[in-house]
Amino acid sequence: MQEKAHCFALKISLFFKSVVRRIKVAFRTLRIFHAEHNWHLSKKGNFYNPILEATIFRSQGCWKIARHDDYFGQFETAQVAQAYVLRMWKREQNLLPLPEMRPLRQDERRVAWEDMATGDASCEGGVDYKIYKREANENLKADFFYLAQTGKDCYKCRMRTPVYAIVLPEGFEAVDEDVIEELEEEGVVVDEDVPFSAQDYCSLVSYVNYISPSALFEIHKRTGERSFCMEYSHTIKASYYRSICYACGAAQGDHFILSKLGTPFVPNNFEDFKKIRFYTIHEKISLRASTYSTGHPFMEDGFLENVA
Repeated sequence: MQEKAHCFALKISLFFKSVVRRIKVAFRTLRIFHAEHNWHLSKKGNFYNPILEATIFRSQGCWKIARHDDYFGQFETAQVAQAYVLRMWKREQNLLPLPEMRPLRQDERRVAWEDMATGDASCEGGVDYKIYKREANENLKADFFYLAQTGKDCYKCRMRTPVYAIVLPEGFEAVDEDVIEELEEEGVVVDEDVPFSAQDYCSLVSYVNYISPSALFEIHKRTGERSFCMEYSHTIKASYYRSICYACGAAQGDHFILSKLGTPFVPNNFEDFKKIRFYTIHEKISLRASTYSTGHPFMEDGFLENVA
């Protein structure tokens, strides 16, 4: 009798799970359908979609996209441009899965960690930093942080895609390597109560391979889980958080985004710097990164003007 009751309860549970799953799929389909067919034609011949927050307009013989104060694309038809914007929106809303990623082999995991744990990393115009060797611990922390957003052309498909960066405010704390070296010279092994010291500047952070869960949750509220995630890099043989192209799913490397002058987050002129959006995230953050820069004059002079 008990077995029959258990089987009946199991069938009911599976039935309700199936119903809930189908309802979710139906709502997802309706949501996408509504967004896809919500284009409005203006008197000037432009297309506007309030759900996708995008305008499609014709310029110099091709169709372009205006979205979130960014202009990009050269499409042959308005329909192709509309499909591209829809794909961007679906990825932002976590409605479009990323291409399947190949799992790391055991030897790749070992080489990746050895490369990150023992090597010295440097950042142009910044400081040399030997990554903290204890894998479970972070080496940077702050009471709050900024999420920076701008756009760049994907290296793979050449389409415009948003890219993101973490900026730590003035007064953030970093592991004090000098104190650790002094303690090690005295024969003290530092496993707990790692010494941190406050920094007197705000800083872009690069090659991040750990972000505290609460901070990552706040980041994904703005980026979407599939637009900023851990990706393996064959160049440095390690995985770290990177921006993902909306169009093709290619990961955008930090070297080409924020690690040197002339990249999207370290532009050569103030006009390009003013295009970067900064969002204040009121959440404590701790992270592990291999390098961090000292910023640049544009950030020191005009940073607060763009903060939302």
